Parts: sequence; structure tokens; C-alpha cells
Amino acid sequence: MARLLGIRSGPLRSTPPRRRARWGPRCCRGPEIAGRTLVVIAYYLSGYGPLAVVNARRRWVAAGAAIATLVIVAIAALHSPPVRSRLLAIITARLDQNGVVARVDGLDYNLFTRTVHLSGVTLATPSAAATPFFSANDVRATFPLRTFFGHLRDSEPGA
Repeated sequence: MARLLGIRSGPLRSTPPRRRARWGPRCCRGPEIAGRTLVVIAYYLSGYGPLAVVNARRRWVAAGAAIATLVIVAIAALHSPPVRSRLLAIITARLDQNGVVARVDGLDYNLFTRTVHLSGVTLATPSAAATPFFSANDVRATFPLRTFFGHLRDSEPGA
């Protein structure tokens, strides 16, 4: 009868009952307080439950994978033949602006190893374009990493 009326029977406890572990802020003690499934699901989706940690890790992994994919696609695009021919056109136009007529048959570069290979290179002055002052079948160069950040400095061999 006491149970039906909500009255406790039995000895009084001298110590308070043990609390379960708390998940989240004080306003939300966890799903054990509310016995309804909908409240439990809302609790886990609110960002305070153990699933929030798993979801956060998934988001970070997905973001890292997306960034890595974008970097790989960008590097692949920079190594494509249209980009190489456009870069060669920009280089020859800049040399032409500085008074050097340049003709290059082929350009090959690798951004990972920081190497450049030019084939069929001739350099001449605008007044004597038919007689180049420099010609080479192959020119190979390796650049330090700081070249990508705008620091280009020549050094003497052996220095």
C-alpha cells in the first residue's frame, strides 16, 4: 500500500544515495534522469554525450581528408601540360620585357623535388635575335625550399 501512495517504507539512509557519473553541464545530468527515449536521443544529439566525441573526431578526420585531397588536386593541376605551357609563356614574356629574347623548346619541373629542366634553350638580344649569346640543349636546376616563398639568391659553386 505504501508503494501505491508513494511513501517509502524501510530504514532511513544515513548517507545520500550514490550519484551516477555526470555527462555534461549541471542542467543536463544525463539520460538516466528522463526515462523517455526521445529525451535520451535529444541528449546525445545535443553535443554533451559520448557520441559527441566520436562525431567531433569524424569531423576532424573528414576535414583533414578534404584538405589533403585539395592539396593533391592542386599539385596535380600545377603539373599539367596547360599550366606548364602557360608558365613558359610567362617566363619568356618577362625575359622579353627585360631585353632578352628567349626560346625554350620544353619545360619540365617537379615541385616535390624542386627541380626544373629546360630543353632547347637559346637566349639572344633583340638587336641580334638570329645569333644567340647563349644556347644549351639541356638546362637543369634545383632550388632550395625558400624559393617558393620569394627568396631567390644565387651562390657561387663551392661557397
